[in-house]
Amino acid sequence: MLVLKNKSTFYNILFFLCIGVSYLNYFELTFMVWTFTFLITIKNTYAKELIKCLFPFIIILLIAIITSFFYESSVYSKIKDFTYLFKPILGILVGYQLLCSYPKEAFKNIIKTGVLIAIIHLLLVVKSIITKGSFIVNDIRQVGGYFSDFEVYVIIILIFYKKFDLEYSLKKRNTLLLIVSFSCFLYLSRTNFIQFIILYLGLKGYLLFTKKAVKIIFISLITVSIAYGSIWYINPKRQGKGLEAFLYKIKIAPIEPFKTRIDKEDWKDFNDNYRSYENITTIK
Repeated sequence: MLVLKNKSTFYNILFFLCIGVSYLNYFELTFMVWTFTFLITIKNTYAKELIKCLFPFIIILLIAIITSFFYESSVYSKIKDFTYLFKPILGILVGYQLLCSYPKEAFKNIIKTGVLIAIIHLLLVVKSIITKGSFIVNDIRQVGGYFSDFEVYVIIILIFYKKFDLEYSLKKRNTLLLIVSFSCFLYLSRTNFIQFIILYLGLKGYLLFTKKAVKIIFISLITVSIAYGSIWYINPKRQGKGLEAFLYKIKIAPIEPFKTRIDKEDWKDFNDNYRSYENITTIK
């Protein structure tokens, strides 16, 4: 009852649940939690900027609804397609309703949620290492998850905490940054690494067309090329131990999306070239 009386704390708990449930990878459960949260936090008015943000997703949803009348499909398929396309709209609305109610606490709430998720992930990693008796990348990712976009955003906020007017001591900021960064690294997700680089360069202003930006981008490309060349020279194997399996994924990354034939019955071929399988399916 005390939690319910403190509306700010109640909203913080709801925000954690909305973020945390997405890590369970159950679409129906995530949609239910988000819908429930939306209904109990709905507002009387919404900012014009929010409507502009939602507009592209609404257009996509409307196009899908209109085209659905020209194709025969089951009621289940229609409901499933609608919920998948409505999910980003629902997510933006839920985030707005929860965080804009207490804007001064918004970024701190995001960081608290990210740190808690990072701690849970680190505990899962420790459990996996103890259970398996060694650091095996595939096993750790299977238990702890394959990526964490949210933690990347938390890392960026902590790095540029002064830009977000966060009044953290340097010691506290560094401690939180270490926890979340270590957790995010252990996902060993190539997408998250790329995501971090793009966000970091963007907030540093290096994505603007300036002489300094061009120089930084050029140096970054050279560094990445040298790093990739080193990995190719080392030639990590698919079933390698420790970080070798992750380096193998990096090695095959440039060619992974471009294969035209995938043997779905061969799990190695299917897993190693899943991006190609997605592209083939999309084209069909």
